[in-house]
Amino acid sequence: MSSVPLQTLRTFVEVGQRGSIKAAAQALHVTPGAVSQQIRLLEDRVGLALFTRERQGLRLTPAGATLHPALLQAFAQIDQAMAALEACKGQHTLTISTVATFAASWLVPRLGAFKQLHPGIEIRVEATSALTDLRRDRVDVALRHGLGDYPGLESVRLMAPVLVPVASPQLVPPGAIREPADCLDYPLLHDSDRAD
Repeated sequence: MSSVPLQTLRTFVEVGQRGSIKAAAQALHVTPGAVSQQIRLLEDRVGLALFTRERQGLRLTPAGATLHPALLQAFAQIDQAMAALEACKGQHTLTISTVATFAASWLVPRLGAFKQLHPGIEIRVEATSALTDLRRDRVDVALRHGLGDYPGLESVRLMAPVLVPVASPQLVPPGAIREPADCLDYPLLHDSDRAD
């Protein structure tokens, strides 16, 4: 037997629940004639009568009574899944991109307090040192170390890093560095992995 259209099965469930073609038509927002046609199509497809016509309306035959509960449950599951999907659409997600060290040492320890203040916002943290295209990568906020000159973006300074020069006493004698510019007289080591 070939597959039965989902709308035909939904129509069968509605008629079975209501015992009336007219009531099912109202629930489905179609004409009673369309409901009758769907029921005829299903009965022709399965080769069995699924309803008996009585003065008060329609009653499920034994074959219809066998099929109805399973389809009723299946459509209830579909409705629940769609409701869950709607709930997801209503939930707000904040995606934050930052370097792994900053995420671990500063950001993540503060997320619990943020979640208590804003329970309806789901937080996603993407730990990466690569620069982020906020439009393409679907990132809401990027936290980076830098001078804050990012054309087309709004920059907010969160904090200034504390920089401490460190050197071997064999390379730099004690007291040789009196001001920051004195560091430039010596070789400076840089992290080649830094993308910011």
